[in-house]
Order: sequence, then C-alpha cells, then structure tokens
Amino acid sequence: MKEISIDILDLVSEDRDIEHLPNFEQDDYLVNDLLDNLLEAMPLVLNILKSKGDDLEEDYSVAYRKCYFCLGMSEILNCKKLIHLLRILEFIVDYGRIKKDFSKYSMIYVTELIFKTSEKILKDLAKTGSTSIDTSDIILECDSYIRLPLEAHIQESNSAQNEYLDNDNLLTPKRESNYEINGDNSEIPEDFKNNVFSDNLKIIDEVEYLNFSSEKLELVNDFCDEAFDNLQKVELALVEIEESPDQRDKINEIFRYIHTVKGGSKLLEVKKIEILAHEMETLLDDLRTAKLGCSEEIIDTLIEGNIVLIEMVSFVRDMKPLANSLDYLVNKLLLVREKNSVSRKPNMQTSLKKEVNQVKISDNSSIDNKYRESIAEENIRVPASKLDDVLNTASEVFINRIRLQNDTEALSGSLYFLEKLIRSSRLERISEDVKLIGEKIVDLELEIISQNLDLDIRRSKSGRIVKQIREIIKTDLFVNLEKIPEDIRLSLRRVEEFKKQLQQNVDDLEGLSGRLQTGAMGFRMVPIGNLLNRFPAQVRDLSRKLGKKAKLTILGADTELDKVLINQLADPLLHIVRNSLDHGLESLEKRKALGKAEVGEIKISAYYHGSNAVIEIVDDGAGINKPALIKKALKSKLIADEDVENLSEKEIFDLLFEPGLSTASQVTELSGRGVGMDVVKTAISSIQGNVQIESEENFGTKVTVQLPLTLAIVGVLLVSENGHNFAFPVLNVVEVLSIESGSLKQVGDSLVFNYRGKTLNVNALSKFLDFPPSIFDQEELLIIVLSDGEQNLGVIVDEIKGQQEVLIKQFGSLLSSIEYVMGCTILSDSSLILILNVWELITHGSDTPLRLENQESGRKNRRSLRSVHTVLVVDDSSLQRKRLTNMLKRVGYSVEAAVDGHDALQKLKTNDFSVLCVDIVMPLMDGYEFIEKIQTADSVIDPVIFLITGKKITEGAERRRLDALKVAGLFYKPINEEEIINAIDKACLNSAM
Repeated sequence: MKEISIDILDLVSEDRDIEHLPNFEQDDYLVNDLLDNLLEAMPLVLNILKSKGDDLEEDYSVAYRKCYFCLGMSEILNCKKLIHLLRILEFIVDYGRIKKDFSKYSMIYVTELIFKTSEKILKDLAKTGSTSIDTSDIILECDSYIRLPLEAHIQESNSAQNEYLDNDNLLTPKRESNYEINGDNSEIPEDFKNNVFSDNLKIIDEVEYLNFSSEKLELVNDFCDEAFDNLQKVELALVEIEESPDQRDKINEIFRYIHTVKGGSKLLEVKKIEILAHEMETLLDDLRTAKLGCSEEIIDTLIEGNIVLIEMVSFVRDMKPLANSLDYLVNKLLLVREKNSVSRKPNMQTSLKKEVNQVKISDNSSIDNKYRESIAEENIRVPASKLDDVLNTASEVFINRIRLQNDTEALSGSLYFLEKLIRSSRLERISEDVKLIGEKIVDLELEIISQNLDLDIRRSKSGRIVKQIREIIKTDLFVNLEKIPEDIRLSLRRVEEFKKQLQQNVDDLEGLSGRLQTGAMGFRMVPIGNLLNRFPAQVRDLSRKLGKKAKLTILGADTELDKVLINQLADPLLHIVRNSLDHGLESLEKRKALGKAEVGEIKISAYYHGSNAVIEIVDDGAGINKPALIKKALKSKLIADEDVENLSEKEIFDLLFEPGLSTASQVTELSGRGVGMDVVKTAISSIQGNVQIESEENFGTKVTVQLPLTLAIVGVLLVSENGHNFAFPVLNVVEVLSIESGSLKQVGDSLVFNYRGKTLNVNALSKFLDFPPSIFDQEELLIIVLSDGEQNLGVIVDEIKGQQEVLIKQFGSLLSSIEYVMGCTILSDSSLILILNVWELITHGSDTPLRLENQESGRKNRRSLRSVHTVLVVDDSSLQRKRLTNMLKRVGYSVEAAVDGHDALQKLKTNDFSVLCVDIVMPLMDGYEFIEKIQTADSVIDPVIFLITGKKITEGAERRRLDALKVAGLFYKPINEEEIINAIDKACLNSAM
C-alpha cells in the first residue's frame, strides 16, 4: 500500500481561497477530460464499494485505478482543492482494497461526498477557469471519520519499512554523474537551462531502473497502450504542421498528446519519459503561444524526440531499464528554442500573434448539460489470441446450427417415411380380417357340435385348436388393432409439432450465430490508417535523403481490414512507396524543366470494391521506361528477342515482378540491388491478394493492390476428385466449365485447353497433392478456372459439391510448411476440408503433369466392360455406403446398395450381382452371417465377395471364421479407391481383356 502522511487531513489555505487556473485557455481540455473521467468513475466506484462481487480483489483494484487516475489528472492540472480531496479519496479506496472491507469508518459516505464535491469544483472550472467552493468543511468531516484508520495505517507502514531496510531490500544505486550540457553553452540562456528539471539533471544520462509498486504495476499496460497511440498520432501531425505551419489547432493537438504521455509517466514515476516529454511540451507550448516560429529544424527535433519516447515506452512495456542517454536530445531541444525564437524573427512574430488574437474561446454555457448527460466510453484492450478464440467459438456455433438444420431435415424425412409406412400397412383391413376370422371360428364350433361324431374326441383335438385361435384373436393386440393407426397418427402429429418448434429454434439460432460471427469478425478489423499513418514521416525522411521534395496524401484511412492482413502489408507497401520516391519522382531540376511542381506527390488511396479492399499507390513522377525495362529483361534472359513484339503493356510491366530485375542505374541505399517488386508480389500473394502496375511515361505510375477483407472467413467452392474433398477460395475462382473430353489437348508434357482464345494449362489436384488420380473418362469434364490475379490455371474435378462461407483454421507450427494448402475448415457433417492456396498451385506447378493421350479408346473399352457388371454394396453406414457407391459408379460399374444383411438377401432374390462388397459390423445380420447364408444357399450365380471393416483382424476366432469364408479380399476403412477398383477389375474384367 502507498505511503501517505497524516498531513492530508490538515486544512490548507487553498481549501478556503478562490482558485484560478493560470493556463485555462490552454488547459480547458484537461478540465473537461478530468470531468469526463470523474463522472465515469463515480457510479462505478460507489457500486463496487457497496456491493459484494465474486472477485473482490479485482473489483477493488478497478476502483483504486479509477481514483488514482483522477488524482493524477488533477496533479497535471495543478488544482490544489482537487488534489487535496482526491488524495484523501485515494487513501480511502486503497485502505479498503487492502482490508477488503469498506463497511467501517463511513468510508462509502466519505467517498461519495468527495466525488460530489470534486464534480462541483470541475464544473466551476469548466465554465470560468476558477472556483470559489470552500472545501474546508469537507476536509474536517473527512478528518473526523478517516483519522483513526490513517493513523493505524501509518503505524503499520513504519513497522514494515523498518523490516524492509533491515533485510537490505534497496534499489540498485545509481552512479554519480555531473551533468554538463554538450555543445556551445553560451547560446543557451540561463532561463532555458533552468527549464530542465534541475533536481533530476543527472537522471537523463544514467540508466533508469523500473521499480513499480503493486498498484502502479497495474497501470503500466494502460499507460503503454495510450502512449503508443498518442505518439503515433504525434508523428503524423508533425508532418502535417511542416506542410502547413499556420495550424494552431494541430499544434494544440500535439501538445495534448505529449502532455498526456508526460502525465502518465509522472503517475508511474518514469523520470526519463517525463523529462523528455516535458521539454518537448515546452517547445510545443512556445509554438502554440507564438513565442517560436515553426521551422524544419524544430520538426526534425520533435520527430527525433518522439522516436526516443516510443523506444522508452517499449522498454517500460517490457519492464526493461531505460538506458537511453537524453543529454544530446535535451540540449538540442534547448538550442532550437533559442535559435528559432520569434524575438529574432519580428515579421513571423506579427503574423503568428495576429493568428492567435483571432482565435476565439468557445462558449462553455452548455458544458454543464453536456457532462450531466454523457459519460465517456471506455475501451478495453484484450490479447488478439482471445479474439481469435471468440471467432473460433462463433464459427463452431455456426457449424452446429447447420448440423441442427440437417438433423431437422432428417427428422422431416423420417416422419414422411413413417406416414407412408402407415398408409401402406393397411391396418384397418387387417382388423376387418381378424373380425371375420372370429366369426368363422364361431361357425366352425357350431359345425363341430352338430356333427354326429364322437364329440369328446373331436373336442379334445379340434376343439382345443379352435379355442386357442379364439383366445389369440381376443387379445388386446387384435382387439385394439383398428385403433393403432389413429394412435400412431396422433403421435406423429405431436412429433411434427416438436419438429416445427425445433425448426423455429434453429431459425432463431441462425440469426444469433450470424450476428455473433459478424461481431466476432469485427474485433479483428482495424482501420488501415493505423498502418498508413506511419508513412508520412518516413516519406519525409527518405525524400530528404534523396534530395527530393515529396508530399504523401492518404485517402480512405478509415477503410477496415483484418489485423492479420495489415500486419503483413507494412513491408510491401513501404517498398512500393520507396520505389515511387526513388524510381518515380524526378529530381528538383528535372521536375522544373518538365514544368512540374517542385514537390512531387504520392497518393495512397484505400477503398472497398465488392468483397475486396483495394489500395492504390499513385505518384506523379517519370513513369516506367518500357524500352529500358525490356532491355533489362533481355539482359537477364527473362524473355527472348522474338517475344518482345508480342508483349502487351501489362506483360511488360509484369516483368518488374520477376526476381533480380531492377531498373535502377546505380546501387543506392534504397534501390538497385535486385530485391524488387518480386518480393512485394510474393508477400501480397501469400495473403491471397494480387498486385498490378499501370504507368504512363512522364505522367506517373499507379500500383494497385487488391486484397480480401479478411483471411478468417472466406467463401469457398467445395470440389472433389477420386473421393477426396477440397475447397478453393471463391475469390480465386474465375469460372466453372463443362467441356467435352476431346477438347483437351496434350502438348508436350502439358495438358491444355483453348480458353476464350488463350491457352489454359490444365491439371488435376491429385498431381499436386500426390494421391491416386480419378479416371476422368466421362464424355464431359468439369474444369475449375482459377486465377491469382495474373495467371490462370484449369483444374479437373469429379464433382462440385457447392459453395459455403467458412472460417479458416490455421495449421500449427508443425504443419505450417505444407505446400499448396492455406488452412482447413470443418463442415457441418464434421468433415475436415483442406483449403488450397491458388497462388502456390499456379506458381509452383506440379512435377507430374496429367496425361490423357492414347487413353481415350482404352477408357471407353474398360468402361463398357464394367457397365455389364453390377456390384452390391452392403453397409449400415450411409456415409461409407454412399462413398463406395459413388466411387464405383464413377468408373463405370452398375451399383446397388443395401443397408444390412436382411436387405441384401432380399436384393439377391431379384437381381444377379457380379461382386458383393460387404461390411462386417452391421445390426440385425452382420457380414459373417450374411455371407454364410448365401454360401450355403442353392444358387446358380456365385458372386465374388469382398469384406470391408474398420477394425484390425489379426488372430483368434474371428480370423479363423474369416478364413473359413474364403472371400476374395479384405479391405480396411477408409478404403483406398485405387486398390479396391483394381481388385474388382481383376475379378470382373480379366477374362474379358
């Protein structure tokens, strides 16, 4: 717990006096911010103190952080009345947090009293910049309640401190150093030197070790996140000021950002950040009050200071010592203040003062209502991994909704089947027949009695049988037989009602899961401005290194993309911007000679186009010299001489994406090393994007990058080959074609197709992914035309299974290097589907091209021979049954299916089968029993039998039983298509071929 003095309960003169804010015109925003935070904290803190939540420690820590933050802001504002009140409040909340009890010493009452008094003070300050509220009575009331726990706390702290010192738990001592300002000290007036924190001068040249107390440790992450955001905005705003110096509002904005960083570092007692931010703040204050005139040197110095602040904040985040030496930078800040003072620039002083005099203070008459009605929105920062977990969960909910929909449809099918079964059972007719039998039994008894026979003997034989029949038909089963259909129908109606309710729940779940998935996806979307706003300062720095003048304009900074995409776009986009600076923009002399503006312009635009995002980088430079580019390509042997005349403009510009090609005439820090646009294309393609170049000589170049909005949820086209299912991103699917097999031509090692007047290379997925290929012997073939934005590829598939939107699940590190695969997804039937990387399929190609030459006649002959044979597939699993059935039909066999052994026996009575494929484990009658029955039956046809099972059979009784059946073969699930087709072909076709 923080050390505190009993003096906080003593009255001071400021408690009674009228208090004025000396810099209200500059600090009015701080008053409003503090009022915002206080109004937000008050109900939250009071609610926590009054209630007993599940996690008291966390709740009380939240309350303490809120109060501590308000105290810190009041210290920055330097309002004595507020500081006094909020220091007492800090102790109350801290004490109750440690003791886990706010029920004593009227702590809740005092807390509410301090909050309400502070609110009144801030509203006074917001209106006029001063307050006359007398807080002495409030302090005295606090003293009457709080003195006792405060004295007890001080006594406990003294005891703990003595024990701490005895254990030698001291901070790492800092080395002594006499600080001297470098450079020409005569140029720096004494009042400038004294502006540096005189008590802490030695700190700026020493290593600062971080040693946060427990309560301050909780604030570190919030401070770092806020500081990074503010400092990034500072960098962008500084560049804007240099381009238009007379932007007082922008200077005030930068001042607020640096002021906030300084305030946060002061709360955490990080002296180096506080000192540097203070010096930058002082320089900015001189700018906004027209004491200094804006210059390139000032902007350079502030940018340099901003970079050092970012570095030190990163050290704080990682809990590393701050080893930055600030003496040079602080000295530089002092020098530029003196050097650029407007006292030496009277003309600029006049214009700036005129601007300052024209600025009106906004009317605050409605400020009281504004803060009564609104409370600031709070942002919560969470790790990206947690957001991914939410997105994955949302996807699972979506998948389960589809499963429920499928189950509901299956239930509807079952109900229809039951109704059909009842209609076909004719139970009413059976009931009538039973009644007729009863009547006939009575007639039979009378006839037996009437005959002149030995009645005792007759009754002992025939009479007993008749009596048994009569008793059977009088049982409940037969008596109530006519009621059974109606009972079943009533039950079916109830089930139908349940099904309708289930369908309604599924429909509701569809809406909820859709909103959940959309909302979760929104967590990952961030404005591209978070990336692009880093570029203006870099363009400014690079253009100066190149001796050029350039202005960067950013449009569409609020266009949102997946954070994963933005992280991977930084290097490619910076490379393109560097190319525009180095290769695109001409030198100052050349631009003047061409009649162009001295300052070259680079414009980055981001916008949505359909389901994609488009980023355009346009410059007004020299454009691309096509003859020079072709010459380089010829020299690098990327093209042949005879190809030059046939190259389109697009194909010429695409040469820039070839590895090792550079049009730079000399090697510099930025270019000419052969590491060029090929790196950009590879990076963009790896995130499912494409890049194109357009250029006109002497007018400039445009580079267009097209990207999906996200890599998490994508539309996919589901396809299959030879029983293997895969998915292509819909963004990469150009067209689906159904073509005659004869239109494919073998040219060398490649299979090609004339696609709209252009040659389209065609291959099969089996050749890329190394699994047994399909036969592809149909008269018409399905071809998926894929594109990576530049090149096309045709892929032959057996079947198109539909289109879905799915969540891509990335592979772990062990599987990250799998070729041709970008991830996987889970479908509603729980099957795992690989999503293929189209760019790798097109770029890397396959080592084993698909060959169809000299196979046409053989395929037709084999298919014709297979068509005369019928295969019976017996399996209780609909999935396995359907898979094997489709597999055999695809290669030409006639196929029928049975759900179990009984069903198969019925089919054998009416059909002749060449081959039986029988599952072993089935209900009612398993595979063994079924085969034994057909082998012992008298039959002219003796089919070839293959057994299929999912369990391993080695030794024992089951192995002996299997051997006794003498089947043609045993296949284990999942069935290898090539193996079973070869086995069936061997059994059916060998004698015919």
